[in-house]
Amino acid sequence: MNPQLRAKYGSAHFPSVNLIPKEIAEKKALRRVQFVAVVAILIAVGVVALGYFGALATKQIAQNNVDDALEAQTAAVSERDAKVGVYDNYRRIETEEYGLTQVGFGEIDYAQLTTAIVGTANDETSFDAVQILGPNGAGFGAGTADPVFGVGGVGSIGFTARATSAEEATALIARMEAVPGIAKVTAVTEAYFSEDGNDYWQVEGTAGLSTVRLTMRLVPQDGIAGINVSETVRLQDPNEEPLPVTSASPSASPSADAAATEDGN
Repeated sequence: MNPQLRAKYGSAHFPSVNLIPKEIAEKKALRRVQFVAVVAILIAVGVVALGYFGALATKQIAQNNVDDALEAQTAAVSERDAKVGVYDNYRRIETEEYGLTQVGFGEIDYAQLTTAIVGTANDETSFDAVQILGPNGAGFGAGTADPVFGVGGVGSIGFTARATSAEEATALIARMEAVPGIAKVTAVTEAYFSEDGNDYWQVEGTAGLSTVRLTMRLVPQDGIAGINVSETVRLQDPNEEPLPVTSASPSASPSADAAATEDGN
């Protein structure tokens, strides 16, 4: 074989003849192509199947996580709901104790109190009227404390009495002051009267009621709610000292005020 032709066309060293018919060679090449195509299709199907089963596995894992979370939530809700009865019972008891505290804090034995007040009279003194205003739904009967006498507490007493003399009237007030639970007994007005030839002193006065007069029999002492009456209700002790009273003193002359102002500047 010519070396130049072999180098140029890549021919064989020795002469050769292709004895395979063209149809058979084409069929052989077609089968090779078909085999490659089938392998490629199988690989593609495998990849799709792998992706599909991977997606199924991921979905199942996610579903398992959701089921676990739902189970945990259901258990937590069941545990919470199991305590609803305890909460409701506590709230009911707390409401009842608070209601009893409100009622008990306003309960006063008025018959005993009235008897104690009237019992301070003697042969030289007597009561014409006694008004007692204790705690009620609107608040304490004491109202606003007097800025001079400082009467406060949980209630107030108003009375009208008569005595044969001013000394007996003063002694009556002192005896009222000594009654437990009554404080700051004050004679507001004293006047001399004569009726059917009988001379007497009429005294109108006020007094305050302290917590001593409260029965407290309905207030829970060892309740579950732990209600503290002194913290629930703010009181003014009728035995406290009266508020200081100040008054302005007039200056010697208007010019003195002006001079003081200029010195201050």
